[in-house]
Amino acid sequence: MGGIGTAVLAVLSIAGLLHAGLTLPVGYEVYVAIFFRLISVFLRILPELAEISAIASHVSASIFWAAGFGL
Repeated sequence: MGGIGTAVLAVLSIAGLLHAGLTLPVGYEVYVAIFFRLISVFLRILPELAEISAIASHVSASIFWAAGFGL
C-alpha cells in the first residue's frame, strides 16, 4: 500500500502528461494525490507506533489511498 502504489501514481502522472503532449511540472492535483498517499502510509504504520485501533487506522488509510487515486 505504500511504495508500489506511490510509484504507480508517479509513473501514471508523468506518463499521462507526456502522452497528452503536455510538459512538466505537474498540476496541484498530483501533489494533493501524493500527499494523500503519504498520509495513507503513515496511517497504515500508526498502530505500530501508538495506541490506536488497527481497524480504524487501516480503514482511514484505505480511504486516503482511494482518494489519492481518485483525483
